[in-house]
Amino acid sequence: MRIVAIDVVDAVLEKNAELVDKFMDIIANEILLRAKNNRLKIRTLQMLLKHIEKIPREITYRYNLSRALDILEYNTIPKNEDLRTIKTLARKLLEEKLGYGYEERIRLRG
Repeated sequence: MRIVAIDVVDAVLEKNAELVDKFMDIIANEILLRAKNNRLKIRTLQMLLKHIEKIPREITYRYNLSRALDILEYNTIPKNEDLRTIKTLARKLLEEKLGYGYEERIRLRG
């Protein structure tokens, strides 16, 4: 059911990226940091990777998306393929899409 909800948010982002403001708190805090379902995390990260350029920076700053991604990437131990995918997608979002290098990520944790 939650994966379907992520697909709905994906469809909303296709139309208007400003509307993600209503969902970003749930995405950053509930899904990425607290959810146990790895497939849900993977689908959420794929959706963010696809639309992160369209989302205004002030929204990502307001909900501390970069900090949530850094915590997710740092605490994920790649024991299996799903966890390896989560770690890779989170790192790709942080470094390539949001522009946070290693030094900035250390600062986010502190």
